[in-house]
Amino acid sequence: MNHPASAFLNTRDARNAFKQTNKCVRGVWDKWYPHYLAANPNTGISAPEFMKLYNDWVKAIISGVQDAVTSTMDTLIPLYNKGLDTGVKVKLSTSPVLSVWANTNPPVPADAPWTPPNNLNTASNANLISIMEVAKSDLETMRGNVPNVDWISELP
Repeated sequence: MNHPASAFLNTRDARNAFKQTNKCVRGVWDKWYPHYLAANPNTGISAPEFMKLYNDWVKAIISGVQDAVTSTMDTLIPLYNKGLDTGVKVKLSTSPVLSVWANTNPPVPADAPWTPPNNLNTASNANLISIMEVAKSDLETMRGNVPNVDWISELP
């Protein structure tokens, strides 16, 4: 079982959206910094060095997703269900739209795929699945399977 945050970042759409946005931001920095450097010649760092620092910073942030998720889970897992090892009923959703719906509507039978009426989410996997119980051990298993972001090498 993969953790949703880093597993989501490994999807094609998320990867492409991040790379496209990063390219746009890099373009802004690339155009801005030479003008800044001309106005501030004693800055001590060239435009190529500045871009390298920016690129390294972005890679460090993305590389840190796995550690950030697992560290947060290390903090939150002991608090789950007031620290008890027993499971509790949890509604899980593959869609944020459905997550909002799940918090305000009655349970769905266990393992029954369901999509609410007037659902505007066109994702093919937009199902709400009611899981009977999730225990602390399930979260610990999830924590042990948080993947790395697998496309960092594609960044500049």
